[in-house]
Amino acid sequence: MGAAREKVIIDVNSDYSVEGKVKSTYNSSFVYFIIVNALVCVYSAVSAGVSFINKNSSASDLPIGVADVAATVFLFTGNAAATAVEILAEKGSSHFGWTKFCNYTENFCHRLTAAIVLSTFAAVAYALLLVLSMIALQSRSR
Repeated sequence: MGAAREKVIIDVNSDYSVEGKVKSTYNSSFVYFIIVNALVCVYSAVSAGVSFINKNSSASDLPIGVADVAATVFLFTGNAAATAVEILAEKGSSHFGWTKFCNYTENFCHRLTAAIVLSTFAAVAYALLLVLSMIALQSRSR
């Protein structure tokens, strides 16, 4: 997603065309999506390392569980923000006068869609792991 960019040439009429560049970093929703996914990736690596080092100690279970909830929420909000803009790019909005631009790009929108789908799979997996870890935390507290 961070590398999604493409040169676009739009033919206005037979004599005139407009050339431009489309990049994912031009939109704040996509930037938020990229940053959230990068931060959750780094957090996941650190969390896995801490969990591996402290596997016999339960002192870090609750803080990691709370941080996992925050990471899951950030993943879903990043996906929602990117999906909203992607839908506008695919379909446009006649109410606001925004035309769709995905028909002018070959790969840009496909890359965005692929990134959003993969991130959504990761968010769902994160949520399932979160539920499992909370169940394990509750069973150990009894």
